[in-house]
Amino acid sequence: IIIIIIIMATESNSSSDDSKLTFRTITAAEVDRCSELESISFPPDEAASLQSLQYRQKEASPFFMAAFYKDDDDSDKLIGFCNGTKCFAFTHDTMSVHDSNPAAPILAIHGVVVDPAFRRRGIATKMVKHYVQHVMQEAANAVGGGESLESLMLIAKSHLLGFYVNCGFVVNRPSPIVHGQDTWYEVEYSCVPKSSKHNENNTNSSLPCWVIDAFAITDVSTNTGNPAGVVLLPNGSCKSREWKQQAAMQFKHAETAFIWPLEEEKDGVHYKICYFTADGSEVDLCGHATLASAAALFSHNKSDLQQVTFHANGDVLLIAFRAKDASSSAAAATTTTKVAMEFPSKKINNVPDTERKSIVESLEKGLGVEHLDSNEKLVYLGVVEDGTDLFLELTTAGFEEMCSSSSSPIQFDALKSCVGYNRGICVSVLGDDGDGKVDFASRFFGPKVGIPEDPVTGSAHCFLAPYYANKLGKKSVLGHQRSERGGFVECNLVSPTRVEIVGNATTRISGSYWN
Repeated sequence: IIIIIIIMATESNSSSDDSKLTFRTITAAEVDRCSELESISFPPDEAASLQSLQYRQKEASPFFMAAFYKDDDDSDKLIGFCNGTKCFAFTHDTMSVHDSNPAAPILAIHGVVVDPAFRRRGIATKMVKHYVQHVMQEAANAVGGGESLESLMLIAKSHLLGFYVNCGFVVNRPSPIVHGQDTWYEVEYSCVPKSSKHNENNTNSSLPCWVIDAFAITDVSTNTGNPAGVVLLPNGSCKSREWKQQAAMQFKHAETAFIWPLEEEKDGVHYKICYFTADGSEVDLCGHATLASAAALFSHNKSDLQQVTFHANGDVLLIAFRAKDASSSAAAATTTTKVAMEFPSKKINNVPDTERKSIVESLEKGLGVEHLDSNEKLVYLGVVEDGTDLFLELTTAGFEEMCSSSSSPIQFDALKSCVGYNRGICVSVLGDDGDGKVDFASRFFGPKVGIPEDPVTGSAHCFLAPYYANKLGKKSVLGHQRSERGGFVECNLVSPTRVEIVGNATTRISGSYWN
């Protein structure tokens, strides 16, 4: 059986109310109180109606449980609840009806709610864990054996992913289920013990690891480029996905890359690579963490290695090699390697006419640029072909107005609510105000994936490079990402479908990651 939980819970930290808490299934008379909590915990487009809650309590009462808190007058107050319905296939439509067939393999959980007055006291954590235990027991009773319960799954918003990972869940991917305006993520809890997990938790071993500033500016002493964690594994089976998530959360960088060698092929050295963010989310591609991983191999693991091919998710091949002028100009206390990488290039398409007005309004508010959709401010507004990112080319006046944070700071909530993309917003301008060597400048905002502003975004140059190279009639362009840390990205078009991205990688920390 698979349990899928759709959750909008509140993370909690304390555990001082154990003696006053009890959990049980609710009665029909208690549904009104649950409806009251539902309405103040969810936005209108996500909250369940009173009729829906009444239906779930009547038809799926074993799966409608609540947390009760004993007041000073010795009465039990309903302060939170979880509810769900069973189905054979987890879709938006099947979630509205409970399938009473005992063989129904999926339990879709519709909400985990805690009274605002009782949040951040550990109650959400206790309630989730108690509910999971209860559901597993119900499943065991229904099918005659608890071993058939394979996993629990949920969709959660990005700011709650860390909470669920700490509870033992694993983040799989952005969820295909649309539920309100925000992006949701699919999260899973495995109910099947894995022998490898025992080995992970009990083997007193260490793994080589590094923190490397990718796309660093080498004539500045520190705090430039985009820092990434890199962990070198001996093979792909020694650490689970959950372990990698926990490790990435320890590093607390925008991305941490995990790499391990594959069997050497005729065309050179090959490594598998995967990326996890600071909140435990897995992403398919990360340019700066790939550059950092190559630098770790070139500088610290295989000093004679000249080229490596990384295998990312989706059978994407990323080729990294030592740049021709890879000599270091950094201080002796650090190690800097110049790395070139090949990525698939991406095209930029026009935004749909039906969404353009809404997008512009959100961007005007979020970027602090008045009258954005005018020739004086906006050159082009598009969306990357895979729908991940919005792209803007602004005029110099528009870009500098955005960068004038003292008068109009970036409003990340407005950018997060903007439609038309699911990863980031890339804002760029032709040229730069420096010495004339830079062809374009950019900034990258990713509030939907938990990154307000990315220091340097290698993957964004997969579409920035061909856009500006074609605009300028050049094969090679230099980009300057004007974040607080800042960094330079050299870009070369090597074919109609591939772009070479070059940058400096400076090692700041080298050591061991212990289990």
